[in-house]
Amino acid sequence: MSDSIRKGSELSKSRTLELLKEASELDLTSPSQTLSRGELQHQYEIKLRIVKEKIAHLEYYAGLLETANQNWLDNIQSLTIATRRKEEETKYANMVDDPQGILSLITRTRETIITLKIHTDEYCSVLQHLKQEEVKESFPKNSMIHTNQAEIKLPQLPLITFSGDPKLWRQFWCSFKAAVHEQSIPDIQKLNYLISCLKGDALLSVRGYDIAPENYDVIIGLLKEKYGKPFLIKKSLYNELNTIKKNDREWKATIEAMERTFRQLEAIGENLEHSSIEITIENKLPAWIIDKLYQLKEDSTSWSVKDIRQYLTKLVLRNEEVARSQADTREKKTNKNNVRGETSAFATINQTKGDNTIKSKKVPGKISINGKRKPCVFCNKDHWNNECNIYPTLKLRMERLREITACFKCLRKGHATSDCKKGKPLCFHCKSPHNTALCPNNYKELTQAVDSNKERLGSVTIANSITEKGNQWKKRTLLLCKEINVTNPNRPKIQQKALILFDIGSQLSFISKDLAYRLNLQETNEMEIKIASFGDKTPKTCITTKTEIGVKIGNK
Repeated sequence: MSDSIRKGSELSKSRTLELLKEASELDLTSPSQTLSRGELQHQYEIKLRIVKEKIAHLEYYAGLLETANQNWLDNIQSLTIATRRKEEETKYANMVDDPQGILSLITRTRETIITLKIHTDEYCSVLQHLKQEEVKESFPKNSMIHTNQAEIKLPQLPLITFSGDPKLWRQFWCSFKAAVHEQSIPDIQKLNYLISCLKGDALLSVRGYDIAPENYDVIIGLLKEKYGKPFLIKKSLYNELNTIKKNDREWKATIEAMERTFRQLEAIGENLEHSSIEITIENKLPAWIIDKLYQLKEDSTSWSVKDIRQYLTKLVLRNEEVARSQADTREKKTNKNNVRGETSAFATINQTKGDNTIKSKKVPGKISINGKRKPCVFCNKDHWNNECNIYPTLKLRMERLREITACFKCLRKGHATSDCKKGKPLCFHCKSPHNTALCPNNYKELTQAVDSNKERLGSVTIANSITEKGNQWKKRTLLLCKEINVTNPNRPKIQQKALILFDIGSQLSFISKDLAYRLNLQETNEMEIKIASFGDKTPKTCITTKTEIGVKIGNK
């Protein structure tokens, strides 16, 4: 099947290569400024028409190649014979590594389209400017009406400086234009103001010019030519987007940095609704956020980059609300005389200052793009199906689905699995054809065996109760405690000493955020648990994560 797909795409590949070569040979430079306005406008219109034609052809053949690539992936997914599927996957992997392969051509084509669109924006901007000048000159000067605006005294603001970053040019020029350029003062004074605002590369680019009134317009034109072209600003913003690093711990800062760049691109007319932007966003997010995005995508009839950005913005705002609630809770508790710290199974000290509380604001329920909540199919509570703690194992979930006569594919009631009209589900964790909530690799039964006569590494599931170090420490007497070595189960060489407190009334084990960080433990997605701490009449709903830790027993 893949052979027929490859042969069918050969014509599209050859035509795409021809178009890429033609695009690389296009003369995209600006026409000579010595031409008259009419000739200049005619030259820009010709360039604009040629570039738009190339973009249309490239987008058409890029679409054909993307369809062929998707058909290939669907074919691999539909194969049931392991050897045949392995053979097709090998062919697909070879195609991915081939510089003339379908994926490589798609990437090159999309990059070329972006470059050409930047030039079309520049041509359109120049044509608009030329037409505006033509309209202005069509009116006689004595017909212009001058109005004297009432002077309003405002506080003086310092002038913004500019050091040569193209993406900051619009901000600088708009500010300088309003504060200096449009004022009725001599050009020599404007030039002095301008030079005082330039720093770094921008200052070096104008250093050879004399401080003379006739050079003011010349220097303004030079700066606009070097830093104010739309394609330079877009290129700078895309470079900034690509330099944003993935950081699972500081995911909020990553999302805010991406959104800030997207808004600047939108402000200069860039269209963000294409697959490369969606891929860029996903590459910079932690797995647990991508999991939620994929679930929303499955439940949504239409999906776009705008939907992704809206969901991520809501996620950041919701997290900040939780943080503010926690800050208010901590402030109230510090004003009480009977403040006591949270119980921790790996506690070594009592903190007189700092954060001893678990996040106690209840997480909002599952939110889809249309704003409606979808409760868990297993327990009917507000969380994702694959995060259900009432039915945490695959066996319990399968039994629950049989009990409520729900479909094993889409987890919905009203029809049998064999009658499900939804396509084959794709597991987020292992990429196998089953629902993510029914992944046998992630939700299998966990068993523990304890052998007190042998030294071993014991893996225990713990809820990660986060505590932060305070500025002052106070020693505290601990009951049933022992100093032991704890390790990272995946990297046993990473070890730390800790005091373990044996709490016979606890159903879960907890460690501090600091210890988890020092052991470099991997945490799961955030989840809700209910904790009834000592002395509390009602349990608290808390946000936490899970991880595994090794406990080393013995002297070796």
